[in-house]
Amino acid sequence: MRLNAPTLDRENNGVSKKELLCVFILSVWAVLILQNWVGNFTLYKKWDSGKHLVLHQAIVNNTPASGKTWNSMGANGVNGRILVTHLAETLHTWTSQSLSSIYWWIDTLAFTIGLVLLYVFIRFWFDPLLSCFGLVIFSFSGILTYHFHYFHPWDRLALIFWVLALLCIQRHKTIVLAVVLGIGMLNKPDLLFIPLLYCGCNITRETRYSTLAKTCMLFGVTVEVSDGLLYFLPNGLDRPKLGFFTDTLNFMNSNFSSMADMKFAHPALLAFTIPFFLSTLDLSKKPRMLNASLGFALFSMLVHFSFSNFREIRATYYILLLLLPSALYSFHLLITNYPKRVANDR
Repeated sequence: MRLNAPTLDRENNGVSKKELLCVFILSVWAVLILQNWVGNFTLYKKWDSGKHLVLHQAIVNNTPASGKTWNSMGANGVNGRILVTHLAETLHTWTSQSLSSIYWWIDTLAFTIGLVLLYVFIRFWFDPLLSCFGLVIFSFSGILTYHFHYFHPWDRLALIFWVLALLCIQRHKTIVLAVVLGIGMLNKPDLLFIPLLYCGCNITRETRYSTLAKTCMLFGVTVEVSDGLLYFLPNGLDRPKLGFFTDTLNFMNSNFSSMADMKFAHPALLAFTIPFFLSTLDLSKKPRMLNASLGFALFSMLVHFSFSNFREIRATYYILLLLLPSALYSFHLLITNYPKRVANDR
């Protein structure tokens, strides 16, 4: 059945100003702990070498550093991630603050805003206490996002675009979703397939034609922005081309080897195993969007496992966004055996 949003009010799923303030304080607290006591000793510690500034300038100029290639800089295909780099460059020009400081604050503010928006998203289905529990789980998992690369400011900003996209799907704001996708694609291209999730959440026998038309429109936005970036910012993909199947097998082999080496310490296993397991329980009792998100999360995991370094949770953090509401729903059923507002939410 199609998910219909119930009337918002403070007794159900509306968020009062006092509640929002408390969530903001909780989010600031969590992010400052992560940024200062995880980030400053891992990701931001790598910035002492100035390597991140070289990559920043390369993206701004769409030209690799002298004697380098995008691939040798560990930045194959990132020349199109222009939103956050040009934002940082503009703020650097206006304020004369160092780029390192500006990027740190962009990460901090984006992470905080993303957490507040996440609370609003999951609060649609759950009471404040369970919603805060989900927020804490998501924040705690953020520890895993600081490792394995030296510069990825687009990932924090991507959290905002992902939650906004999910909110638009949840509240049936298709035009706003198109705008979010168009802008978000300038930051990072992992929003490309969001229209599939939109379709999965909304298509029925009665609405199949209108839903498919809207899905095609949304794909038109993401694909056109992606093609436009490739056209106006060419030559960002300079990794040796080994063929589609060879590349895929190489990534899969690398990811299997990484899992074998790290065993239960592998970041993806730590981040996704329990939420994924919980998400597969009681599917018939859950709102449609939660089940569609589970399917899209599985699709996303397969894509990342086949075409990227799966241990880099910074790039796959959004998968936890997709799994979290369904996992919370199952957790709620397990500990209370009482589904909240099932009749209204499906």
